[in-house]
Amino acid sequence: MERLRVFISTKNEYASVRQARRTTSEKTDARNEAGEAPRRTKRQESSKSEASDCDRTFGGAAERRQSSSAFSEKGSSIILSTMNLIISWLIGAVIVILTAYVLPGVRVQSFVTALLVAVVLGLLYAVIRPLLLFLTLPVNVLTLGLFTFVVNAILVLIASAVVPGFQVDNFWYALLFSLVFSVLSVLIGYYVVRPI
Repeated sequence: MERLRVFISTKNEYASVRQARRTTSEKTDARNEAGEAPRRTKRQESSKSEASDCDRTFGGAAERRQSSSAFSEKGSSIILSTMNLIISWLIGAVIVILTAYVLPGVRVQSFVTALLVAVVLGLLYAVIRPLLLFLTLPVNVLTLGLFTFVVNAILVLIASAVVPGFQVDNFWYALLFSLVFSVLSVLIGYYVVRPI
């Protein structure tokens, strides 16, 4: 009950201070409209000089506090984005292993190979895929976007050629791998990663 009384009294004090500020700003606006120069009291001028003296004395401690809190927020966001990248990488490796388990024409030698495949596929999808999609845009428009699956299959074949221990038998298994990989990525990303 005591907390409630304190809360209500604090709220009332805040409202009265806000009202006083509002009336002061209205008076200042009225003076400005009338063309009068704003009057400053000695208290306002001394508080202004005290504030500048305080900044000189303490070297802008408030600004430093604000910048340090911004730095800590930036640091925590970098840590979170790094953690999300690592989690996505591990989930991609698990998806590669699951897809290789489902498809008989795709073989992954070990979990380290799956990690490497996840990195290579991520890089290929981020760098080469947009370029290939831009170059094949007319064909992609004519096929209503179905040619994107062919581009993905080509990228899987490139990853198979680059990463030792990752083997894809032919183009059709690469196409199926890219389809299953995409579906599992979307499902796991929606149901597992998104709630975190």
